[in-house]
Amino acid sequence: PLRLVGSEMCIRDSTRPLNTFVIGGFTMICTNEDTKLINEIMRDFTNITKIAAIFVNNRGKVLSQEYNFSPFCKVVRRNPAYAKRCNQCDLYGGLDATKELSSCPYRCHMGLIDFSVPIMKDGAILGFIMAGQTKTEDTTIKPILPTQTDWHDDTKLRALYQALPVLTAEQIYSATTVSYTHLRAHET
Repeated sequence: PLRLVGSEMCIRDSTRPLNTFVIGGFTMICTNEDTKLINEIMRDFTNITKIAAIFVNNRGKVLSQEYNFSPFCKVVRRNPAYAKRCNQCDLYGGLDATKELSSCPYRCHMGLIDFSVPIMKDGAILGFIMAGQTKTEDTTIKPILPTQTDWHDDTKLRALYQALPVLTAEQIYSATTVSYTHLRAHET
């Protein structure tokens, strides 16, 4: 069964498929049932909130379809250098959420607001639901990486950025609370 919080960290064995993990010498697999439940939760959340979401493993690699992904982020993730920083943001955001045992918003390297919800199974991190891809005028939400990517000279990205949704801090924190609470309902 899936859990939201736990004490043991999951160690990824790079010689195994992405959905396979080794914990204390035992192999653990993110089963099709796990993946199906995670996708159902993300589908419901994104249908209601219109906020983008993906499921990434404990190394920041994407393991699900992209729900409500913005054209801006689709273009950004096609650029290998930008995609690498996206994966770093996903991973660091997930690790921060695990460390705090909560879902906290942060600014990604492109300046957008994202948040992460850790997914646990048998005390190990399977991965994180990453959500967001929104703008806000709230300046209290801090960057997850020490430096931001300089992309503002790219006219295509500037145009796509203008079309992104703008949320208030209250809306962002409400979305983090709803996603965290919805996932806790599936905790065992």
